Amino acid sequence: MTEDAQKYVEDQGRRETVHAAHRRPPRSMDPAHVEELERENVRLQLLVAELLIKNQQLRKTD
Repeated sequence: MTEDAQKYVEDQGRRETVHAAHRRPPRSMDPAHVEELERENVRLQLLVAELLIKNQQLRKTD
């Protein structure tokens, strides 16, 4: 690795460390948020299932 590339990598590492120090804890740790994500996940799974059924129906009619 060239000297310039090494400096770039080191600088990016320092920047990430600084940014990480200023971050709040992830919202996903909040039980209310986890519940919201679980409900959204179920909704999306049902939507995908409905679309798969519709897709199969459309393919059968062709």
